[in-house]
Amino acid sequence: MPSVGEQLRAARERAGLTIDEAADTTRVRRQHLQAIEADEFDRLPGDTFARGFIRIYAGALGLDSEPLIAAYVEQTGLPGPDYGLPTPTLAQVPVRRIQATLVGIGVVVALLLLTVALCNRPSGEAPPSGGGPPAETVRAEAQIRDRGDY
Repeated sequence: MPSVGEQLRAARERAGLTIDEAADTTRVRRQHLQAIEADEFDRLPGDTFARGFIRIYAGALGLDSEPLIAAYVEQTGLPGPDYGLPTPTLAQVPVRRIQATLVGIGVVVALLLLTVALCNRPSGEAPPSGGGPPAETVRAEAQIRDRGDY
């Protein structure tokens, strides 16, 4: 079976494209396309870029990219699309993390309810004060009483 680079080079040549025309079409640098066609993936910026460049190049040449990505993974020995990371199940998640998440959600809900309660207070209602009339009113009433003008 031909390598990833050989398959892409053959497809480019069948399409009658030069490497420069392919670079213009895909907007992938010429040297990156040359590295892919030479199966020199270590000359690329990294695994993620290599996969992306292969997908773009294959799409521009009318090829299905998934078999090429699978061949790339096999050629390089790198992990597949899941990168070899196990997906934890709910039973594997620590109980403390679940409890902390629930407490955090509870705090957010309480703050939202408090905000709604404070925002829905009637606007004509004065905020509670010290319990009596303002000091100026008390002084004015005392002066009137002292003069006997009531």
